[in-house]
Amino acid sequence: MADNGKRFKTATVGGFNRQDVIMYLETLLKEHSDEVEAHRAGAELLRRERDEARNQIPTLRARVEADEEQLRQLPLLQDRVNELLAQNEALLRENSQLTEGMLSARENQEGSRAELARLYGTLAEKD
Repeated sequence: MADNGKRFKTATVGGFNRQDVIMYLETLLKEHSDEVEAHRAGAELLRRERDEARNQIPTLRARVEADEEQLRQLPLLQDRVNELLAQNEALLRENSQLTEGMLSARENQEGSRAELARLYGTLAEKD
């Protein structure tokens, strides 16, 4: 705005042309009004965002409390997981033992069938 003097035509009798000064002031007023309106719109937008953020506070607090409760229960859940893993390992060992027993029983059964077939063969020879 250092060039304000250069914007106005000088009047013949000292000073500036009145119409130039009025137009300049109207331009400044319009620019100022536009800036004020832009700032008001920005302020309104910020107010709405602030209000929306405030409205989200109860929901976010509830979510934080739920998360904190889950964190408090985490050690209990970890203990339960460890118990279940131990049970699973015990069941796997038992299953392995039962499978070995079943295989052994099948071998015995096959041996018994072979012995029974041999005895039937012997009996058939004697008849």
